[in-house]
Amino acid sequence: MDASALTAKLVLVVHDEVVFDLPEWEVPAVMEIVRAAFMDLLPGMPMTVEARMGETWAGYEAVI
Repeated sequence: MDASALTAKLVLVVHDEVVFDLPEWEVPAVMEIVRAAFMDLLPGMPMTVEARMGETWAGYEAVI
């Protein structure tokens, strides 16, 4: 999927966490873009990236 076609909006950044508002059908594409960006932040340093989604903070469930 072409990233320019996505409607996802970054709504919050807290330390090493980011929160997006996006339609559910965009989740796989956005997760892959964000995951790749975080994994490439510090070359040579292994990074663990987790993704969660949900309607509210309390309702987040692990995706990857």
